[in-house]
Amino acid sequence: MAGLALAALLVLGQAGCGDLYGHEEFEKLVKNKSEDDVVKALGKPSSVDNSNPARVVWSYKGMTYDIDNHNNRDAVVNLVMSSTSGGKLQVSEVEYAR
Repeated sequence: MAGLALAALLVLGQAGCGDLYGHEEFEKLVKNKSEDDVVKALGKPSSVDNSNPARVVWSYKGMTYDIDNHNNRDAVVNLVMSSTSGGKLQVSEVEYAR
């Protein structure tokens, strides 16, 4: 009975949480990837700042954690996108904010 209760708690604890990534894992997932690749991997961003076409920033909330800081979750992760030689956007930088 206790095992069943524990299993139920684990399932409920993970439900709705979405994916959570450490910094290194997250950067491997998104760095140098196209807009389409990022959307396929993470879904649509929480917000987009395209006020500067040379530096478009996509923001995702609560998706990453910092293993070097006691596994604390980052409030926001910003994906800075730059134009490639072909004119398409790809992730050139990743910025984390607590």
